[in-house]
Amino acid sequence: MHDKEARRELRNMQAWDAAKEVPVIQDEQNSGRDPYGPSQSSKEKEKMTIYLCATMWHETYDEMMKMIVSMFRLDKFRPKKNQFGDVAFESHIYIDDAFKRKGDERRVNEYAETLAEVIREVYVLCTCTTCWVGD
Repeated sequence: MHDKEARRELRNMQAWDAAKEVPVIQDEQNSGRDPYGPSQSSKEKEKMTIYLCATMWHETYDEMMKMIVSMFRLDKFRPKKNQFGDVAFESHIYIDDAFKRKGDERRVNEYAETLAEVIREVYVLCTCTTCWVGD
């Protein structure tokens, strides 16, 4: 970052910090609630979502297996009792160069097929009530 940009960014941060210090005016409309965010009671009822994102290119079967098992384990052992009521995990995997051309058709490549196979295998293991991958 150039010096001029860094100073501008610092000023923006300082302005934001100063704005957070503004006192909340009590009146009949807001009755002391923070107009900049939800009340504490509604915040506690909200479900917190954590987004897990990954990019794959030419990972091996074992590398894919480790990643998918980790994602499933995070979901299975997530904290269910906390100040937010529950934590949800949402996973997104982007595969670079996931398609191949065969004539006029576009098909997924062997890495995308392997990932689909790994997800099926881990799903079956995770839904089994008596077993768990890595336990």
